[in-house]
Amino acid sequence: MQQISYDELKVIAKRVASSILAQHGQNYALVAVARGGLTFAHLVSYYLAAPLNFFNPKLGQMLLTQTYVRRTQFIFLEDVIAEGRTFRIIDAYATANEIENWEMIPVIVDENAPSDIQARVNTYGMKTNAWMVFPHEEFDLTLEGDRGLFRDGTSANSKPAV
Repeated sequence: MQQISYDELKVIAKRVASSILAQHGQNYALVAVARGGLTFAHLVSYYLAAPLNFFNPKLGQMLLTQTYVRRTQFIFLEDVIAEGRTFRIIDAYATANEIENWEMIPVIVDENAPSDIQARVNTYGMKTNAWMVFPHEEFDLTLEGDRGLFRDGTSANSKPAV
């Protein structure tokens, strides 16, 4: 396991913010994917001085903090794309809600993530198959190999999902 420092996360967030600005100008909506993407999304939002919206994959719901025009690029900010479950949930949500312009930008793309998803992710912090621990996670409590998919998080203290 490797720990990403808060400073490393800030560098990635600054790079992603610059990329968003270069690609989309002011025509974007930042969306933090709960729970893993919240810290990263907050940093990107801070560097862009842009409002932050929220998506809860467990509930399949998005909370918008303002009104957007139809052609807005929705940018979902997430911590990791591994098996692609959250990506597929967002894809289904976007289709059902007629969101034509969207992308997901994670801090990490797992090198073993499904190839169809990797093909659709153009911007990311890093690509690795190493197990990474984020600054807001307790290194000693993180369970390697457990993305928290069936519990509320990746810590040994997490509660089972109901």
